[in-house]
Amino acid sequence: MKTYDFHPQFRNDVAVIMAPQPPDYPEGFRSPVNPHLCLTGESAAELASVLEDLHPAIVERSPTGPMYGIFRVSSMVPGFVFPDGSTANCGDLAMWWVRCDPATAERMARLEIAAGMRELQALKDQGRTE
Repeated sequence: MKTYDFHPQFRNDVAVIMAPQPPDYPEGFRSPVNPHLCLTGESAAELASVLEDLHPAIVERSPTGPMYGIFRVSSMVPGFVFPDGSTANCGDLAMWWVRCDPATAERMARLEIAAGMRELQALKDQGRTE
């Protein structure tokens, strides 16, 4: 797919859910996740096609990062894992196509990915990764 043909679609049905906590929240609590962090699977595949030279693998992940304790997300969303082990939220990258013209969007997404790769390498160099 060409960058000019990419038109991201986002989900608006993902929420953070708190387990029931009687007596204050006997039925639990739902808080919507920003749809811009929740790209659809089809759009993630299209974005992977635009960025195919970077060899992104699509994985399911939490839109908000790891959830602990009484919290969970209602649905996982697509994320990318690159060959060096760096990761990115597909919705976060796709937002560039909402904010900018397609050529600028692709350039900004690639810069964001490169920054993540540099950050991961710096952590590896410091021995701060598993």
